[in-house]
Amino acid sequence: MSRITVESLGHIDVYELNRLGAFTCSMEYPFLGLRTSPDLIEYRGPNWPTDRPPQPIPVQWTHCTFGGLRPWLTCLCGRRVGKLYRGNGFLGCRHCASATYESQRKSLRGRLYLKAQRLRARLANDGCPGRDAIPTRPWRMHQRTYNRLRMRLEIVESKLTRSDIYRPRLRRERRSYARRA
Repeated sequence: MSRITVESLGHIDVYELNRLGAFTCSMEYPFLGLRTSPDLIEYRGPNWPTDRPPQPIPVQWTHCTFGGLRPWLTCLCGRRVGKLYRGNGFLGCRHCASATYESQRKSLRGRLYLKAQRLRARLANDGCPGRDAIPTRPWRMHQRTYNRLRMRLEIVESKLTRSDIYRPRLRRERRSYARRA
């Protein structure tokens, strides 16, 4: 059975809420089921009965290096996180929701292919990694940035085209339990 992925779950992002000014005063977001204040968020699920109390989510604030404060959400398990996911009828961190990232399901070759596609997208090219030529420098991109991305793309695509991606582990020697007696 495959686990739920983070990308398939709805989430609440503390940085997005902070950008919208949710922590400056008490605000309500009925479409998200949230009521916010500077130190607490109350979550009420869309299918919750009216007599069920809302889930309290404490907000912690930390000092930033260059001044200012950064908000964090506190999960039910006590972790300080930036996102809480809707899973199992409550809001929880990725671990409490038992969710993995989509890239964790991919093989080494699949992850390399995805990395090559992302590098090609930064170079404004949607060609096939490992087959098509490396694209020329996009307009208005610095030469230094292009050279750095091109070198990364060459390394990733050379790993993709080589056949030594899978290296079996060496087998350990079997212990002889007959010698112990």
